[in-house]
Amino acid sequence: MYMKNWVDRICEDYDITKYQLGKLTGLRDTWYGNCARRGTKLQNIKFNNALKIANILGISAERLLERYGEKEEIKHRIKI
Repeated sequence: MYMKNWVDRICEDYDITKYQLGKLTGLRDTWYGNCARRGTKLQNIKFNNALKIANILGISAERLLERYGEKEEIKHRIKI
């Protein structure tokens, strides 16, 4: 079973392309493509980039990680 990466899930959930997401955030669409192709985890991108994405989506950076990050890693990073 293929597990979609966080980039594809965001694009699908918000009905937006990588190109459109790149234009809105100021990050190149190729950056998103590289993240998807390389399997870069959301937790491993620069915080500033995560914040740009969260702001465009209208959610907090914490919510972005909760929704699109890998669950096991988030449990270790966020102390509740």
